[in-house]
Amino acid sequence: MRRLTGFGLEHQSAGTIWPTLPAPERAEILAVAAEVKAAGLGLRAVWDGYRLAGACPSTTPHSLGGVVAELLAAKEAAGRSRDYVSSLRITLGQFATGREAAPVAGMSVADIEDWLASKGAASHSTNRARLATMFGWCVRRGYRADNPCDRLETVTAPPRAPDVFTPEQAAMAIQWLRKNAPSQSCPRSSQGKRHRARTGRLRWRL
Repeated sequence: MRRLTGFGLEHQSAGTIWPTLPAPERAEILAVAAEVKAAGLGLRAVWDGYRLAGACPSTTPHSLGGVVAELLAAKEAAGRSRDYVSSLRITLGQFATGREAAPVAGMSVADIEDWLASKGAASHSTNRARLATMFGWCVRRGYRADNPCDRLETVTAPPRAPDVFTPEQAAMAIQWLRKNAPSQSCPRSSQGKRHRARTGRLRWRL
């Protein structure tokens, strides 16, 4: 019997594998084989046609580091701006660090979520967009079947609290203004007098 390869079954013959398959799966295989034979084709021809039509990703592994380099070169060749390519290089380089040899097709949603979480919510949207660009490009090239970023949850960064001087910082700022820019500072007592002088000249109509 011919041995089956490519599915971790190098040491098992077809006769050994067939009895272990669930009955519904064996029935489905036989039904499909009968339909293929009735059409005058073989299973190999059907599978090759499926692959060549681009209906499935390439079986050649592409490393994450190699994909990043190839993508950046493609963007530069396409005339994308230097700033855009630089931002891609920074984000994708950080994502690939430590796993350059890992196959890009093996990157999971969990891998992406863990990395995004390590970078904080403030940069989540930007980093996610950069990764989505890379994985979308991989899909178009046939390096993987899907874009895992499509399955990520949307994260909303909380609004940043405004910066407010402490009393000590405010006092230091006033002292600096009085010393270095006296025309720009207005002591509270003087400001109050000017305000009362202006309002005293107003005539109110009831």
